[in-house]
Amino acid sequence: MNTRTPEELAALPFEELLRHLDEAVERLDSDELTLEAALDTYQEAVLVASVCSELLEKAELRVRQIDELFLQGFSAEVGRELELDDEPF
Repeated sequence: MNTRTPEELAALPFEELLRHLDEAVERLDSDELTLEAALDTYQEAVLVASVCSELLEKAELRVRQIDELFLQGFSAEVGRELELDDEPF
């Protein structure tokens, strides 16, 4: 993987970033890298992992927001049902 900025990495799909991490791990495990190449690979992997972490945090926030909206709608619906139940026949 070419050295990219965090902004360039953040523009990539999450799945592609995971592939880059897997490839970095394979290269590091291969014992074919020089010390300098291994350090460069590790540095890139740490940067990619950091971007992945940020993307996961954003996704988690979205999930929480969706859950809150759902629960608000659910609460409102339950409230309407309770109001209907209180009406005399």
